[in-house]
This record gives sequence, structure tokens and C-alpha cells, in this order.
Amino acid sequence: MSPVADNPLTAPDRELEENKKPSESEPPRIRRPLCGWSPGKQDKWFCNRGYEWKTFDKLSECRGWCKRTYPDLAHRRKHRTMFPVSSPKRKFRTMHRKNGSVSFLASCVALFLFPVVFFAALSFAQSKDDRSMASSKPLGQVSGHVYRADTGEPIPKTQVSLLPSDEATAKATEQRTVRTGPDGTFTFTDLPGGNYDIGTWHNGYSEYSGSLDPDSSDRELTNRKVALTPGQTVQNIVLHLYPAGVISGQVMDEDQDPVPGLQVLALRIDFKKGGQRNILLAAQTITDDLGNYRMPDLPPGSYFVRAGGLIQRPMRKMQAMSVKEGPAGRVQYQNTFYPGTSSLSEAKPVDIAPLTEARDTRFTVPTERTFSVRGKVLPGAEPPPKGSVEIECTSPDSVGYNFRMGPSTAAEPDGSFKISGLPPGDYTLAATATNQGVSNDLGFASVHISDADVHSDVEIGHAAEVYGKVDVPPEASVRGKRIQLEIFGPGFYLLHQSSELDRTGRFDIKTIPPGVFTLSLSASEGDESVYVKKAVCGGHDYATREFTLTAESRLDCDVTLARDTSTVYGKVTSSDNPVTAAVVVMIPASPELRKVPRYTLISKTDAAGRYKLTAVIPTDYLLFAVPNSPDHAYFDPAFVDRNTLNSESVAVNPGSAQIVDLKLSSLK
Repeated sequence: MSPVADNPLTAPDRELEENKKPSESEPPRIRRPLCGWSPGKQDKWFCNRGYEWKTFDKLSECRGWCKRTYPDLAHRRKHRTMFPVSSPKRKFRTMHRKNGSVSFLASCVALFLFPVVFFAALSFAQSKDDRSMASSKPLGQVSGHVYRADTGEPIPKTQVSLLPSDEATAKATEQRTVRTGPDGTFTFTDLPGGNYDIGTWHNGYSEYSGSLDPDSSDRELTNRKVALTPGQTVQNIVLHLYPAGVISGQVMDEDQDPVPGLQVLALRIDFKKGGQRNILLAAQTITDDLGNYRMPDLPPGSYFVRAGGLIQRPMRKMQAMSVKEGPAGRVQYQNTFYPGTSSLSEAKPVDIAPLTEARDTRFTVPTERTFSVRGKVLPGAEPPPKGSVEIECTSPDSVGYNFRMGPSTAAEPDGSFKISGLPPGDYTLAATATNQGVSNDLGFASVHISDADVHSDVEIGHAAEVYGKVDVPPEASVRGKRIQLEIFGPGFYLLHQSSELDRTGRFDIKTIPPGVFTLSLSASEGDESVYVKKAVCGGHDYATREFTLTAESRLDCDVTLARDTSTVYGKVTSSDNPVTAAVVVMIPASPELRKVPRYTLISKTDAAGRYKLTAVIPTDYLLFAVPNSPDHAYFDPAFVDRNTLNSESVAVNPGSAQIVDLKLSSLK
């Protein structure tokens, strides 16, 4: 390696040059240990500190931040390096001075990236260490079987997944999936200790029985959770899959043309005390190019099928489109239930049995014009909150499977907002602010849309308020008691509570949205026998009936509590034999009281067929003993009329204990 003209070597390099005289064909004797690279005859190293040399004098280390350079472009491309050397040392230093800002910028970038890379490497090393520590412990095993719930036959080729259920287990291992053998067996080996969940899937089956009663699936859920200690073997886990059904059909427009790209939902109704309906989403899909849809793997039960909204275009940049959209407004498909109605009360349920398909659920979905609401968030008597304010729009008679599924938008810095895509109807606007993950209502406004856009402002603090005093009986205490307002709607339940009653029994519930409410008492555990006997607000007693609040409502209430509840118990038989796990339902004889959830009571029989109902508010009741219902159909408002002949009438007196034996009857 000869020196470059006008570029004297440093003392170490000069001594090396004098002690060796390589020939043209002699291979280089210099090699970088880390990457195995050997320099050519013309290759040099140039450091941004102004030092230049031809060899590594510190094995695998560069002096400072150094760049490897090459004399020709081909070599540069091959090794993807910085720039070729073709000039004396003086020119190199000039170039370094000219590019000082570039070097400085590169230094800053490197200094910025160093902690990021360092901590990423540290995290990776920690994760690796965690897994190394886990692998150093004895490994365990999990095995079991998957059977049909109805026949007990094994189900081969079922996909069984073992999922870490906490952070520590997830650090030690990943999700694993196996398939069952011909006899339905599955095995997971080499498992570190930890907590796991087991999931199963097979086409045509469901993990759920179709019952909406959580007690019915407790045992199965327990079998699907595994707490594995290091080296433990857990075997003979028994899992069940339930034969499922299918709903299929077609959606058409007013001209009987197929509607592609429309969302279709399968909804289930779960009845609650007071006759309220909780709407649950069971499945959803998008119609194909012929307007057809198919929803498989549905647990047995009754479903309502709904289609409507915007047209979905997953492969386009615009994922959801209107039928028409312009300055005059927007036209979209109306939310419509099978067999072709916008009202859930007029919809026809689709019943699914195991391993069956409900075909030809065809219906027409009309179009409708939608409108906008514009307005402003006004400060009102209270100061505006810090941070952003969200405006949510809900419809009191809309059908959703979760509360507040309507459109929403963030208010502008000046408080203005606009919500589009609203069909004709009545709406509630709610201004909310989120602080540390908690959403707080600020104010409300009611809006009616008929055939044009509307303007409505939302004032902070504009909300209903219910306050007053509670008269507590001498034998009871105010400790732990609160007055609460309950509102039920399709798909949601909302509870507004006062703070704990003070010594004088005063209470105050603020920022209540418009709606239809019932007033009740929240008592501490073990004190359920206390109930609201009277709630006189504005001259009306609302203890036993619903009442309506608007954003302008201010109610001063005198509430009287009582503690004279009763007990009803007995035995359920069928053909003189006790019935286990039968459902005993106690429903008020008064249709008005049936709307108040507190008056409807439920119990299940034990192994001897016995039941017991406590904290019964004195009034007249009807008692029913029926099999368990997947959707709690005994809370359906129409249940009493359909099953009156199978009921027992009971007049409950204050503070009494009564025995009533029942015969098991079928649900109608």
C-alpha cells in the first residue's frame, strides 16, 4: 500500500509500510475481525477528527466516528459506503470543514437516536431474559377433549387456542393453536407456568348455548380458564361446542333491485325486569354484489335482522357512501327490520334451531333523506370546562345495541358544531367533557327533525335536577343509602345516583338527561328490605310509576321509606316430583307496577325443588314456575297475558311470610 501524494503517513503507518513490500498479487494482510472485510491497495480510512490511516491499529474499533472509503464507484456500490478517496489529505480536511454542519447534524441525530435504540435493545433483552428465565423453570402440559353439547360425540378438527390471560404469562409465551384429533383430544406441551384462557372454533358450531343467562355457562367458563404452575400437568379438560344455525337472505331496494355493500345485523333481545329490552349484537355482515347475506355459527335462539345505513366499500378509499350526497343533503338506506319495517315492535323474529338455516329472509330497505343539526356550546351559569367538548346525538326511540350509538362530533374552539346524517325524528344532544378517562355530562338539548336542517345550542348546566328529603323509618338508618333514578331504553340502562344521604336525609341529583325514569333506593348489602313507599314530587306520587324529565325539569321530592317487606317460599313440582333449576317469577298483578323493576322478583329452585323470595313489597302478585328461558322471556310485557292460566294469585301483606307451592308450566 503506497502513500498518497502530499499526504505523509503517521508514524505507526510509516513503520508498517517500511517493514513490508507486498507484490501486486499479494492479498491484503489487514482484516477487520467483526465483519471479515479486507482493504484493497487503494483503500484508506478517514476519520472526521482529521486522522487518516490504512489499517486498523485497534482491531475492531475505529478512532472516533470513521468512514470507510474506496477509490472507485463500482467498489462503492458493492459495499454501499460513503464516498471515494481521490484527493490528498489537505483536500479531505477542506471537505470536512465545508461539511461541518452536516457532520454536526449527523452527530445530533445519532445522539437523539442513541437512547431510543438503547432502550429498545434493553426492552428486547429484558423480554429475552424473561423468556430465558421462564424456560429455565419446569414446563407443564394442558390436555382435554372437545365434545358436542347435545350428543356428547367428539368433534375432530376443532381449532383449540391457548391464550395467555395476564401480562406475566404473555411475556413468557405466545398464543398457541392446535387441532383436535379424531377422538376430540387436544394437547399443549412445553408450557411455562401462568394463567391461560382456552378458545375453540369449528365451522357450524358455537361456544355458547344461546342462553343469555350468565349462570347457565359458569361451569363451561370455568373449564376454559387454566392456572398452570411450573411443571404441572392439567388434563381431562372437557369443553363443549353447541351446534349452531345460519340466517341467510337478500336485501332489495324499492325497485326490487339488490342492494350491495349494505350492513346487515342479527340482534337478540334480552328482556329485563320491568319489561325493558336489552338489544345485543349477535352477528353482522355486508351484502354481496347480488344483495345476498349469510350469517353462520349463530347459537340457537330468536333474532331480529336489520339492514340499512351507508353503503360499505371496503376496497375503496371512501369506505362508506351515501346513495346521494350534495349541498341539498344526503340520502341513505333506512334502518329496516325484517320483514320490512322501521319499528322493532312490528319486526318478525327469526328462530334458529341447531344445525338449521333460516333461508329466504328477504326484505326491502327504502331510502330516506337525512339532515343536519348545527349549534354552539354555550357557557351558561357555569364556566366552560378545560379541554375539548364532545357533542353526542341520541334518539330516545332508536334501536341500538349500546347506549349512545348515535353520531357525535367535537366542538370547535369557538363552541360551534355540526352533526350530519340524521333522519327525521326526536333527538337529545349531550355535551360531554372527558377528564382523566371519565366522561362527564355538561348539558342537554332536545331536537326535533322533520324535513329540514335545524339549529340548536347546548348550554352548559342545562339539565334536569331532582332533589328533596327522605323520611327514614325509626328502625332503619340513613347510612349507606342513596336515592337513584333509573332509565331504561332499547340497548341501554342508565343509573343516576345521589351521594349518600346526610343525617337530615337530604339528597340532590344533578345533570340528569331528558328521559323516562323510575325512582328507587340503593341500600347497602343486607338491607334490601327497605324500599321507597312514597315519592311525592310536585303533587304526584312517583314511587310506583314512571315519570318524564326534560332538560328544564326541577323536581322537589318528599320520599318516604318503609321496611315492611315480606317473604314468599314454597316448592315446585311436576307430576308430584320436585323440579330442580326451575325459575319462579313473581310479577305484580297491576300493569302499572310491572313497569317498575323493583316489584318483579325471581328465584331458582334447589335440588329439592324449593324456592324463596325475600324483600317482597306488599301488593297483589302473580306467581309462575317455568323452565329457564335463554332470553328471560318471563320479563316480556306480554308474558303475563299469554300465561295467566298457569299462574297463582298471591296477596302479600306487610311483614308476612307465606307458603305457595307451584306446578311447573311451559313458557308460552
